[in-house]
Amino acid sequence: MNLKDSGSVVKSPLFYYVDENHGIDARMQVVDGKFVLLKGSIITTKATMDARADSTIRKVECITQDLNSLIRQGILLPHGRNREGNTGELQEDQEYTTSSGALRIARGSSMTGGRHWKLEDGRTYYQWIGHQA
Repeated sequence: MNLKDSGSVVKSPLFYYVDENHGIDARMQVVDGKFVLLKGSIITTKATMDARADSTIRKVECITQDLNSLIRQGILLPHGRNREGNTGELQEDQEYTTSSGALRIARGSSMTGGRHWKLEDGRTYYQWIGHQA
């Protein structure tokens, strides 16, 4: 993978996840091997999965706890500008160990981050890794 070296910090290009139906406009960058959901990203404030199976219910509960924790800490500022009234703006960068972990918080559901985070040219994170190798 071809990451830019800024002094001692190694950064990827910016990746985007936009879901106009849910008012989400998130940005992510790989920084020194961490997947950083960037300050200013507009993300959900509520888990959005259809919880039927026990494992899905547990995932929804975990996502809900994580989002509520960000809100309580003042890191996620709810503003509800989408039609469901459940979006907010990140006030600080947030680090995750995987692209899916970053997307899980941005979207409020479990999705494969490598398939959904995209560069401006439309390539996915997975495509970018393959292209750079």
